[in-house]
Amino acid sequence: RCHICHLFKAITPTARADTRKITGLGELLSMDAFGPFHVPAMATGWTHVLGCHDVGAGIVDGIGTKEPNGKIAAAYLNDVCEIYATVFKVRVKAVQFDNATIFLCAEVTAVLVKWNVTRHQTVEYMHWQLRIERDWRWMQHDAATMCAFAILSKGYYIHACLHSLDLRSRLLPKIGETKSMYELATGIKTDQSSFRIFGSKMYGTLLPEKRKQMGLDKADARAIHGVYIGNCREQPSWKLVTPGKIHTFGAGVIDEVSTLAKAPKAGEADESYVALSGSQVRNGKDVFTYEGALVETLPKELGVPSTGARVPDVVVPALTLAQARPRRNGQLLATAAQSQVAVASAPPRLQAAVVASELTTPA
Repeated sequence: RCHICHLFKAITPTARADTRKITGLGELLSMDAFGPFHVPAMATGWTHVLGCHDVGAGIVDGIGTKEPNGKIAAAYLNDVCEIYATVFKVRVKAVQFDNATIFLCAEVTAVLVKWNVTRHQTVEYMHWQLRIERDWRWMQHDAATMCAFAILSKGYYIHACLHSLDLRSRLLPKIGETKSMYELATGIKTDQSSFRIFGSKMYGTLLPEKRKQMGLDKADARAIHGVYIGNCREQPSWKLVTPGKIHTFGAGVIDEVSTLAKAPKAGEADESYVALSGSQVRNGKDVFTYEGALVETLPKELGVPSTGARVPDVVVPALTLAQARPRRNGQLLATAAQSQVAVASAPPRLQAAVVASELTTPA
């Protein structure tokens, strides 16, 4: 091209791969803030997602936050460094930021000095050089699909974003591997049956110690009703959100049957996308702990379990999505929680047989 063409007809450059070969865990983290969302998250008021991506290992982490600032960014960076030191048993060597002011501050620099971490920057206005920028794209798609599948308001959107980040890191295998990215980094395999369908009704069981702490007596409810929004990383428990607070429970009833029954149907199911399993399916009337122990079963003659949780007394044909095999062509993800993402985004032939899910818990 001539001189004038180069000046006035410049073509936007493609995102080239980094010249550095990053393969080790903690060798380079990509950190960024995503938002704001117009509708704050239920119970927390979060409007942003603050996350980081391990370029070498492919692990993604994220937290919800209100308008981020230097103190919030520094606290999150410090938490990430602690996680790498205690969980992954490695030191974070370098972190790459964009040119946002929340990262170019004394608080973040102090954390970098504390953990002896190198700072890397992207070229100005070229934010696509951050690896986590690509994660934001599928995170948005997953979260929107989860909310649409469970027929939830936009107040659950950020909670769905965080659930998507957690699922992909802990369950999806790395390219060319059979193990998940989290398992490769820690040696700990995550049981996919511990996850539930996002947005399902949940009744968290209040144990006697908790009831005593809350000042409840025998006339009060024995469970808290809310919506399942994911699993805790710090402890084996589920997260339940109410309009005022996020709770964690190690035992409870999660009614996935009703969620699947009311989900928008797109047509007949195609067996080429779904692998059926012969496992039994429970209809959401049994109270289980996170570890899989059966606490109690609802008597047939009663409509309310002794936990105080009201669950529909229905038994429907079962498609055990929790044990479905991943099929790349159909993009059916390999957990009940992820299946809603794949089912809603799959071709129209897939959906009608998705009418129930197994209510089991991890070993």
